[in-house]
Amino acid sequence: MLKKIINTIIKTEGGYVNHPVDKGGPTKYGITKQSLSNHLAREVDENDIKQLTKQEAFDIYEQHYYHYPKIDQLPQQLHHIMLDMSVNHGPRRAIKILQQELLDNNYSAGNADGIIGKKTIKTSQKAVNEQGDTLINKLIELRLLFYRHIIERNPSQKVFWSGWMNRAESFRPENNQDQA
Repeated sequence: MLKKIINTIIKTEGGYVNHPVDKGGPTKYGITKQSLSNHLAREVDENDIKQLTKQEAFDIYEQHYYHYPKIDQLPQQLHHIMLDMSVNHGPRRAIKILQQELLDNNYSAGNADGIIGKKTIKTSQKAVNEQGDTLINKLIELRLLFYRHIIERNPSQKVFWSGWMNRAESFRPENNQDQA
């Protein structure tokens, strides 16, 4: 399942891109210079990004966006959307979005601190059991709101709206029955 999820992210992100208004700078398979630098524990340049292989991107996603932030410890029904959110928003922001949704629905998840601990795992499971697809749909709405706020703060980012919206909407349970 994880292999399928990460390969879908790599396909969605595409090959080498250096969009002039993308704050992340040049990317390949969605991996930024910062992410690759962190992974390799050294400063990288644009050529390093261009040389990145799919396997290296896969390893970065698995290690830094799935296992390290503990997305893998959340209920399986959340793995796909939370890993994608971790990649697209950064792990800490993705986790804060989930935690805030849990808190807003009276699940005692502690604080929205962006760190997955026992409370987040326990309350996520309870929310999935009680809400099912409703929770996923709420997370999608929060992603769309997050994107809108990005565009409000920096209108140059509107060029990404359609792609962001399509990406978020692709997680609707009615669109992807095999992700649950």
